[in-house]
Amino acid sequence: MELLTIDEAIKYFGVNSKEAIYNRARIGKSLKRVEQNGAILYQVLRPKKTNEKTNISKQKSTNVIDDISVSKLDLEIAELRAKLEGKDELIQEIKNSKEEILKSKQEQTKHIETLQATCNYLVGENKRLLQLQAPQKEPSENIIIKQTPKAQKTEEPQDEKPQNLKIDLSKKLLDDGLNEKERKRVKARFNKRIGERGIIKEQGKIYISKNENYEDLLKV
Repeated sequence: MELLTIDEAIKYFGVNSKEAIYNRARIGKSLKRVEQNGAILYQVLRPKKTNEKTNISKQKSTNVIDDISVSKLDLEIAELRAKLEGKDELIQEIKNSKEEILKSKQEQTKHIETLQATCNYLVGENKRLLQLQAPQKEPSENIIIKQTPKAQKTEEPQDEKPQNLKIDLSKKLLDDGLNEKERKRVKARFNKRIGERGIIKEQGKIYISKNENYEDLLKV
């Protein structure tokens, strides 16, 4: 039984690294790891003697192939580990991005809801204020101040009555809180009905009757 140290085994098999000897001992075809008196030695497992030169040549060729295979496997393992580590980092980044996006969407949704509620409140308050102000505006618009002789004062009620029966459509839509687009749409409906149901047009303005119900035309 021939026992070799690690350095002797390297020279014996003609390899360039200790890893090649470790691999041979692990495979157990040409070497066997042995402990003797606390030292690590390697037992050479020799085949039957045929042609020593041929065997040495085959062993060297096998050693080179083993070294290349081991190096290739080590490289592939290192690449796989790097890919796995990169994959874990990428997965974590994706998770973090998803959490940030969800958090941002939730904050945006809350902000939009708050703005919508505020907008609805302001619209309601605006309509309420317009309704409160409407009775105060109507008398000022309907009263016509004229400086006429006393003899003509008796005719003023006759002039005011027709005016009190009609309303400026533009002012009504504005008081109702309609926006510009909605007002244009409603005016277009009334413009098609000029001459019907008390709807008249004077100096480019549309007037409607106070006594008529226009709910079908006032729909937004």
